[in-house]
Amino acid sequence: MKKTTIVFILLIAVMNTYSQNFKEYYFRFDINDKTELNELTKIISIDKVVDHTVFAYSTSLDFDKFKELGYNYTFIENAKSSKAVVATNIEEMANWNKYPTYDVYVEMMNSYATSYPNICKLINVGTTANGRSLLTLKISDNVNVEENEPEFFYTSTMHGDETTGFALMLRLIDSLATNYGSVPEITNLIDSIEIYINPNSNPDGTYGSDNNTISYPTRTNGNGVDINRNFPDPSEGDHPDGKAWQPETKAMMAFANEHRFTMSANFHGGIEVANYPWDNTYRRHPDDDWFLRVSRDYATSCQNNSPAGYFDDENNGITNGADWYVVYGGRQDYFTYYHNSREITFEISNTKTVSGSDLPDFWNYNKKALFQFMRECLYGISGTVKDANGNPLDAMIRIQNHDTDLDSSMVFTDPDVGDYHRPIEPGTYDIIASSTGYINDTIKNISVIYNNLQIADYILEFDSIQFEIIHEIINDTLDIGDSTEHSFIIKNIGKKDLEYSLFLDFPTKSSSWIELSKKSGLVIPENNDTIIIFLNATELSQGHYHSMLELSVQNKVNYYYPIDLYIRTPQFIDDINTTQNIKIYPNPFDQYLEIEFIPLFNNVTITLYNYQGLKLGENTFKVKKEIKNHISINHKNFNIQNLTNGIYFLKISAGNKEITKRILKILR
Repeated sequence: MKKTTIVFILLIAVMNTYSQNFKEYYFRFDINDKTELNELTKIISIDKVVDHTVFAYSTSLDFDKFKELGYNYTFIENAKSSKAVVATNIEEMANWNKYPTYDVYVEMMNSYATSYPNICKLINVGTTANGRSLLTLKISDNVNVEENEPEFFYTSTMHGDETTGFALMLRLIDSLATNYGSVPEITNLIDSIEIYINPNSNPDGTYGSDNNTISYPTRTNGNGVDINRNFPDPSEGDHPDGKAWQPETKAMMAFANEHRFTMSANFHGGIEVANYPWDNTYRRHPDDDWFLRVSRDYATSCQNNSPAGYFDDENNGITNGADWYVVYGGRQDYFTYYHNSREITFEISNTKTVSGSDLPDFWNYNKKALFQFMRECLYGISGTVKDANGNPLDAMIRIQNHDTDLDSSMVFTDPDVGDYHRPIEPGTYDIIASSTGYINDTIKNISVIYNNLQIADYILEFDSIQFEIIHEIINDTLDIGDSTEHSFIIKNIGKKDLEYSLFLDFPTKSSSWIELSKKSGLVIPENNDTIIIFLNATELSQGHYHSMLELSVQNKVNYYYPIDLYIRTPQFIDDINTTQNIKIYPNPFDQYLEIEFIPLFNNVTITLYNYQGLKLGENTFKVKKEIKNHISINHKNFNIQNLTNGIYFLKISAGNKEITKRILKILR
């Protein structure tokens, strides 16, 4: 039986204020087509999509931007997030049917570290916007030593009102710590994996202004920002939400940089489903079959250990992220792309802040799935990469004809130990190990079988060729029509002639945006060669373009240099002194648009773009003063009646002034 959540419609906004300088709104509205979400997700924080109804959050800082789009919306009392019963001391947590106060939470985390010092180590990852600690517990058999073991990360409640995972992560810590040495399954996990658990990554949202209660917690952090939209994004660049990185975001990014997480998961609430990459694109990850299987395994385990109707949303408990709705700036894509991990989002309760009395049930539903998911990082392919003297190397492990630069699906060794761990579905693979200054090595025909581990160790030969590469990291953002260039200098500091070749790998949709001034050459000792890399956005639409520059030296050693280009949508100019002089109506529109100018312009150029920044048409109009500087946009000059529903942009140019306005097409 499907669970039903009752919502109460209000005539005024239901909001959370506490001591923050913002109000948080929860509302719903209808869309005509899911493509509308690709732009809406940049403006509001989408909670879920049911058929054509969108449930979303916004704060008073951003809500006006949404209202400008003209959607009819209804505020909702967030009955899923309400006051929770809290434990005021550790003893009251014994039955796991309460949430801890913030102080009790901190005390519990410290207690595990002091009570089980051989296997538990407390790490303060950083500080929140309101000064609370982001606590993470490392659990491992040699907790103070880096070993040849996969690193695994569980984290929860980056949306502060989604607290079920918070309680379950604390109970998971307790189960691991108290059963080590007595329960073989748990002992094996702790002996084989370096486990990290962060129960609450947004305590400001959970506790608000009062450490002693969880009373109508907020989705956002103390600054009114959705942390799960605030991470760098492979498609939209460093700041997809248009906001500065939050303290919680920066702390998690720094923590990820210090580790090589093989797998990770973050826990949410509001629906019951396993959500796997990608969130920001409909393209499938090279390991899509693996992601689909482990997501299905989690859902099936939950269903087998719960009453009928639990964890069966979307595709019977699983969904590809973008197929559900597109998200930019999410933690899942950030870890998977930028840190070469495999992360899944588990939405584990329809109710966001479930009653404390229900928490033991949710533990029983999820317990086996939590352990089962952890075990997955012990399967696939693993090994070490070292030099001839046994020193660990910082190396890339790439599965030939499988991994892609576009998806950053290759994995890297932990340079302190030299170990790598590569979960993958059964099959036969050729695997290449490469490290700067060493000759690549390939092990062929490695056969992977289900729930098993294959070992592939490498010893790389030092490259005697001596040269330096002088170059910039190419990670540019351009407007449509712009161009730029970069220098790539090969300097021969050895005593032999150096022969090189350059290749460009194009995993993205176009290759016209990048050119090299030369593709091969010979550099004599104590000389250098300069190659110019040209980037041109003239024929591109909005989006992320990626290439890998491959340098081959003496036809035997390859080096790789990523090139990333982000093309922006036409920029908004919100200067009220400019925009107040132009009226555009109706907006939303159907068959026509009217534009009126208050000052007198002679010639005006109108350019129409879709939401991706692709130019759809352009016309220059001679404005007729006798009809009040008026322009009609219709089927005769732009064929707008054939446009699909969605968001578009009008760029209006007159003289040396230019503005861009957002418009919305809705078929009436």
